[in-house]
Amino acid sequence: MKKIWTIILVIGVVCGMTACSDDDDKEVPKELVGEWELIKMEIGTLDASDADVKEIAEDMFTELSKEFYYGESLELNSDGTGVFKDGDIEYYTKKDVFTMIDEEGYSMSFTYKISGSKLIMTLNMRDMIINEMADELDKEELNYLKSTLKKFTVDFTFQK
Repeated sequence: MKKIWTIILVIGVVCGMTACSDDDDKEVPKELVGEWELIKMEIGTLDASDADVKEIAEDMFTELSKEFYYGESLELNSDGTGVFKDGDIEYYTKKDVFTMIDEEGYSMSFTYKISGSKLIMTLNMRDMIINEMADELDKEELNYLKSTLKKFTVDFTFQK
């Protein structure tokens, strides 16, 4: 049963990397412009009161980490375009939220902060999982997931 949950959650998260965007109040801060190298990817916070849910979240992180490699470049231009993982992207920020859209129209939003020459982007995996699983689980299962997976974030650290 745990393997089925893991498969469903991984599929849900991968498919859930799509979202609609709002063109109002988009910004391209000057401090983001340049070439950034991925130097670290780690679980930021994982707070789950159920051991199986926690293990599934850890498995999802393992699957997600297979998609990213240390040393990968994130190039951000001043016009809101760039390159990541050898693909063209568009990006913008709104307050402390960084949204990246790939060539196929898939978007991901992160909170971000710049500390010296480091860019730390945090992905809220909990919300992604719950949003994607809303149609897959019955109400009781979804409420259980919401109550047991309290917080799950993944941090990506880039160096300029």
